[in-house]
Order: sequence, then structure tokens, then C-alpha cells
Amino acid sequence: MKKLSAIVVSLLFAVSGQAQQWTTSGTNIYNANTGNVGIGTSTPITKLQTMDAANGGSPNTTTPTMGILLSGSGTNGSLNLGIDATGTFYSWIQSRNKTANISYNLALNPNGANVGIGLTAPLQKLHINGNFRVDGPSGTTHSDLEFYRADGVKFATIGQGILANANSTFDIQHFNGNDIRFLNNTVEQMRIVATGGNVGIGTPTPYVSSRLHVKAPGANPW
Repeated sequence: MKKLSAIVVSLLFAVSGQAQQWTTSGTNIYNANTGNVGIGTSTPITKLQTMDAANGGSPNTTTPTMGILLSGSGTNGSLNLGIDATGTFYSWIQSRNKTANISYNLALNPNGANVGIGLTAPLQKLHINGNFRVDGPSGTTHSDLEFYRADGVKFATIGQGILANANSTFDIQHFNGNDIRFLNNTVEQMRIVATGGNVGIGTPTPYVSSRLHVKAPGANPW
């Protein structure tokens, strides 16, 4: 009986010692010590570190079991973050349904400010320090860079032609029926006229009867 009492007392002291590391403030609870918190690891190296078993993995297509899951009680929408070290290492962020294979949109800075890739002080909505690449969705299927007005009307696209093969054209397409201009700094160098498709180099008004009208600076048109 004395042995059992000693065990109970030891357990109470152990629990009491662990409980003292957490402080309650109203409905909040926080860690009052100066160390770190680890989930899945006994040696956390940052204020909060979580560790998946083995090498982690890519986002699940069903119920999420990898990484960290942030979700609300009134919705199935969630944000899943994790790592995959099973092959070429990468980290991932996935906006998704927490109970089904449904993906949702992911907004970065929806209230304003810019997004930078490869730099810390972006000057535009998306500022990339380096090259970027655009792939088609599959095989030889083409991809486009599309431009829209604020009212949702598409006015231009740049990309591969409509032919789904490796020999398709590179297209610059305009949708509002106006001319296409090519400028160096702010000075127009060439224009393709919407009506008829005539080309003017050195002039914004190529002759109607000429498919190509070249005008040298300060000289008569050729």
C-alpha cells in the first residue's frame, strides 16, 4: 500500500510539473517557458515544429493525413501544408476540402500588397527575380497568357497557336478590333492596322494600298 501511495504521489508531482509549463489567461493558454514546442519530435528547433513520420508525402487525394491542417468548424474548407522528401524534395501548400478530393482556390495577399518570388521587396502584384516558364496542361496542348480588362473582358492573348502539335504557330491575338503597336520605350516603331492588316514601320498610318509601308526618319516614304 505504501508503495502504491508513493507511485501516485510521484505521478501527481510529474503532472503538476508539466502543467506549470502552461499558463491560462481567460480562454487562452500559452507556454510560459523559454523553450520550443515539438509535435512528433522531442527536439524541436523552432518555437513550433511538427514532424511527419518517415519522409512525409504529397497531399492526399482523400482525407488529408500529411502535414499541418488548418480548418474551421463550420466548413469543410481547409489549408494543408507539408513536405515531400520521398523523391525530389519539395514543400507544398494545398487549399482543399478536409473530407473529400476537392481542391479550392488559394489567395495570396487578398487584401492588398505584392507577391515576390526570389526577392523580398516586390514592386508589382507579382514580381519575379529570374525566369518563369509556362507549360501546356498535357502533351502538345497549347497554353496562353491572357489579358483582361477590369470589367472581365478579354482583350489579348499571347501563346501557342490553336493547332495541338509541336509545329503550331506562336500567336499574338487582339480582341477589341484596334491596331497592334510595337514601341521602343514610349516611341512607336511599328503598327499592324486592324482593318486590312497592313503593316507600317516608322508610320502609324500605312498606305491602304500597301501591305508594308516603311518610312525612314526625316525622309520620304519608300
